[in-house]
Amino acid sequence: MDANAQHALMARQAAGMVVVMVTFVVNRLRRISGEEAIPYGPRTHAERHRQSTLQLMYNYNDVECVAMLRMRRVPFFLYVTCSEIEALYLRQ
Repeated sequence: MDANAQHALMARQAAGMVVVMVTFVVNRLRRISGEEAIPYGPRTHAERHRQSTLQLMYNYNDVECVAMLRMRRVPFFLYVTCSEIEALYLRQ
């Protein structure tokens, strides 16, 4: 390995080490300051959006539902019958 290649390799490694150290320090400062890393408000909004999207897919006609789920008819109807059987099993 020539000197230029070795120098480039060391520069990449040093840059990676700097990124890791800065990330570590920033995370440590966030913990010390008591700042919550992930607020829970957006999660509930995302969950509501996911549920409304799923309800839209499930309560639409079969052609659109299959297109939205990007499944062919056979796997889709296998899924539907499996979920119906599971629902019947859970009711008993």
